[in-house]
Amino acid sequence: MDRPSCRITQSGIALLEALIAIALMAIGVAGLAAWQFHLRLATDEVRHQYESLQLARQELERLRSPRADVSSLPLRWEGPSAIIELHAKSQPLMSILPSTAAGGGGGGGGGSHGPAPVDSALADPLPVRAVRIDAQWRDRAGQAQNLSLETLILDHDPGLTLWLLRADG
Repeated sequence: MDRPSCRITQSGIALLEALIAIALMAIGVAGLAAWQFHLRLATDEVRHQYESLQLARQELERLRSPRADVSSLPLRWEGPSAIIELHAKSQPLMSILPSTAAGGGGGGGGGSHGPAPVDSALADPLPVRAVRIDAQWRDRAGQAQNLSLETLILDHDPGLTLWLLRADG
């Protein structure tokens, strides 16, 4: 009995499959490289935000001292991948609160919105100052970034006030 011979010829098909597999792998590797680049940028951004937040918090703590002055700023910090600059503004709290004009106080509901004005003749001067620290830097892409912290700081030592109150009592 004669069997028919089944010969299958594969001329170049394995080479084509290998080229397609290599092309797909190259596309996958390029996608992973782009993803890693974006992750690196995001990591740098978070690190710069954290470093600037820490520097601003340290500067706020320094400004809590009764003898501290904002004239020592601007402060410049150079890190491995960014240069962060700190700028501060400090002013008495009473200077930023709205005050009423003499004789024009609170009568007649003019429908004003917002905080109620403070009559400067009646208000005690507050030993509080408003402090704002701005941190600025440029990221790896060259875009300007910034972060701001605002707080109120007592102008005198609270322990002294407590000591004086106990001495009277």
